[in-house]
Amino acid sequence: MDRPIQKKKNPKKLYFSALAIGLVFLASYIVLSDTSSVQLDKDEIRVGIVEQGNFAVFVVGNGTVISRDAEYVLPKAAGEVTSVEVESGDWVKEGQTLFVFENEELLEEFDTREVGLAEAKAALAAKAFELETQKLQLETAVLQAESAYRVKEEEHRAQKILMENENSPVSILDYRQTEIQTVQLRKIFELEKNRLNNFHDSMKVQLNQYEARLDLAEKMVARLQERVDNLHLKAKKSGIIQDVDLKPGQRVEVGSVIGVISNPDDVYVRLKVSAVQGHRLKAGQNAIIDVSGVEKQGKVARIDPNVKGTTIDVDIELLDKEANLRSNMFLSGRIVILEMASALYVEAPSNAIENGNSSMYVLNENGDQAILQKVETGYLSAGKIQVASGLNVGDKVVVSDTTRFRSANSVALR
Repeated sequence: MDRPIQKKKNPKKLYFSALAIGLVFLASYIVLSDTSSVQLDKDEIRVGIVEQGNFAVFVVGNGTVISRDAEYVLPKAAGEVTSVEVESGDWVKEGQTLFVFENEELLEEFDTREVGLAEAKAALAAKAFELETQKLQLETAVLQAESAYRVKEEEHRAQKILMENENSPVSILDYRQTEIQTVQLRKIFELEKNRLNNFHDSMKVQLNQYEARLDLAEKMVARLQERVDNLHLKAKKSGIIQDVDLKPGQRVEVGSVIGVISNPDDVYVRLKVSAVQGHRLKAGQNAIIDVSGVEKQGKVARIDPNVKGTTIDVDIELLDKEANLRSNMFLSGRIVILEMASALYVEAPSNAIENGNSSMYVLNENGDQAILQKVETGYLSAGKIQVASGLNVGDKVVVSDTTRFRSANSVALR
């Protein structure tokens, strides 16, 4: 039986094949690992220049102007707006009419209560007249009873004297009758006095009832009168009025805020800063507030210990009392944490680390290559970072995003 013929493998051919494959892998590795193979147009990157000078560490924030004694304008009577006497930004004086409202139901109720007050006054007057008449009648009865008693008492006293004579013209019977009549008239006099005294007490009780009704009616009218007066809403203080957005015909309810009156000379700034920067803040630190492009100096007056979301509130007292600020004005500011003289700094690259070691691409003298090197950094503030070591004044650093070529040790620039 014939055996199949097997071809012998050529050792030299196998060797050259393995060598070719190895060279391909080596070439690929060299190409992939060649850090100088990355090329960019200079327009694709942004460069920062290392400078030397005063370097300040800031905590930045945005905020608003707050009036220290703002007065909210609150209607105390509901109604429809019939007149708007002021506009936002107007200076108003205490007692000046700001808005006029109309409330037909309130006016009708006020008229009804006024009629009730008049009726209560008339009822009290009529009752007082009636009771006064009764009192006069009782006082007359007392006087008559006293007069009859006094006359009879004198008659009894005279008869008693006559009875002491031997030949008295007064009989025993007449004397005894006079004595009995005197006692009776005295009792009648005392009863009339008691009736008068009891009537005084009853008169007070009855008058108190009518006076109480009158007092209640007066209080109701006074309360409604105040509400009616409040339909002409007046300023409680002088200042600038803001947040006015009422139109004639609009309905307002009691307690709704329809404006704010503030004193422009008594304001402060409340900045919202990142809560992670809170440990750097202290009362008394200098602050710089940007007011429409003009910087105003201030100092930290209060730091709110409560975190609101991701921010904390910091109150800034302005040193310039004539900063022309308005309540609720939006502005920005920065708080000076630290100031250093003659420090190196540069615009912070996107991957810069505060107080650590950062890798930065630094341009060579010709500007045709950016070489990655380690830089020791210090404080980061307002988009700039302090250079502790690794760079010199005038060095140019790539500050734009380097994510796409961050594994390269150098980048060729065209």
